[in-house]
Amino acid sequence: MIRKAYVAGTFYPKNKEELIELLRNFEKQIDKNELNEKLENIGEVKAVITPHAGYIFSGLVASYVYKAIYLNFLRDKRELRNVYLWGPSHYFYFLNYIQPFSFKTWETPLGLLKVKELPFIEKADDPFIPEHSLEVQLPFLQYYFKKFEFTPLLFGELTDLNPLLKTKDLFDLIVVSSDLSHYYPYEDAKRRDLKTLELIKNLDIKNFSKYGDACGKEAIIALIMIAKKENWKVEILKYLNSGDTFGDKEKVVGYGGVIFYT
Repeated sequence: MIRKAYVAGTFYPKNKEELIELLRNFEKQIDKNELNEKLENIGEVKAVITPHAGYIFSGLVASYVYKAIYLNFLRDKRELRNVYLWGPSHYFYFLNYIQPFSFKTWETPLGLLKVKELPFIEKADDPFIPEHSLEVQLPFLQYYFKKFEFTPLLFGELTDLNPLLKTKDLFDLIVVSSDLSHYYPYEDAKRRDLKTLELIKNLDIKNFSKYGDACGKEAIIALIMIAKKENWKVEILKYLNSGDTFGDKEKVVGYGGVIFYT
């Protein structure tokens, strides 16, 4: 069964040419010197955190993240073949994480993508149908990488990390989809978000669990646990909020781009 692009036409353009043009424009807006400076001293990128709002709000931050992945893989002559894509479930409650049962192929305006199934992970379809947190990442991946498979996971309340630890080595990259704080005034949001990003950078699970402000919190906690176990390092790649990208600073949403590397 094919999972159709549920939020094409709302979160991002439904028309292929319009979508490519928008992604190209985001790429042109990237400060190359800023990005190269961030990437200069890092090893292999193993995982990222990237936002999942409508592209007009968070697309520039996401573009920094995916351009960084592309440049890192290009530098090291690595192929991106298998992506582990994690995001929060905004509409359904469950424990831990699930993969889709029936959706073996996902569609975006840029084409079809194959899903890689995993053992140890429970399956369900309904939470994936309306969920945008995973879908909005796929056009960015397709724009920069032509041939890859992915495994989509939606996260509920995290109680058991063991299945993830059994499967993480099957992937070239983990992508965690998360926005930061929601609907605070601009300066308040910025303070909250920068504190959250600092806790992530320091791999501070205890304080991130208490004070971190992110809608993809459970997936980020899982990623931090893996990063500590694997001795990965962290770089904050880019931070903006919707006040920066859209203009209204009364109630903003924060967007952070983070890379985890060896």
